[in-house]
Amino acid sequence: MDLQEVKSYIRNWNQYLLQKGIKGLVKKLEKFQYFEFDAEQLLGGNSEYVHAYLGISEDLNDVKLFIITDTFDSKKTLPHIEKHICVANPVVFGISEQLQAEISDKKAMKRIKRWQKSPKSYLKGSFSEKTNVVRCFTIPTDDLRTKVNRAYFAIKKAKDTRPLEYEIDLIIRNIDMHNMKESNISYDTIRLVPPFPPSTENFYLIDEILND
Repeated sequence: MDLQEVKSYIRNWNQYLLQKGIKGLVKKLEKFQYFEFDAEQLLGGNSEYVHAYLGISEDLNDVKLFIITDTFDSKKTLPHIEKHICVANPVVFGISEQLQAEISDKKAMKRIKRWQKSPKSYLKGSFSEKTNVVRCFTIPTDDLRTKVNRAYFAIKKAKDTRPLEYEIDLIIRNIDMHNMKESNISYDTIRLVPPFPPSTENFYLIDEILND
């Protein structure tokens, strides 16, 4: 995909959320289990984070994620920014028994099962409208320890909320293609965007959209 098409998908997602909010997000994402990407294509330089932007086609039928490191997610990398973007297609739910074998960590599995069970029963109300209307996930590059990485959609308990509220989460699984049992699991490291940092210089793919 060229840069204009990528930005069009991201712009469509932003506009969709402005109109539909958290209910719209759940409607479009609840059937998906995870997305997978090649970290080897992405990593290089002194990147601290990978940005995974959500996007959707104009007809609202095709959801994609656009993944790029913070180093390259900048106007400074034009006109060759496209070669640093990995396009991922989210995968619909598969066999739960297979997932159980892949994810042995109990806390991670519990969060994933919340997403599998019923996202709309956890992600609702004014808290979710403020916190969970996600444009982008930021993933620490330290979590990406293998060539292939899988990010499972999940739901975690929000900190310091009374009554108890919930947040969208990603469980990162590093996939060792030679020894699947040795794959690592990472969680509690993902940040949801918004909120945006004071400077969006390294969020180029959405910066212009926010200022349209």
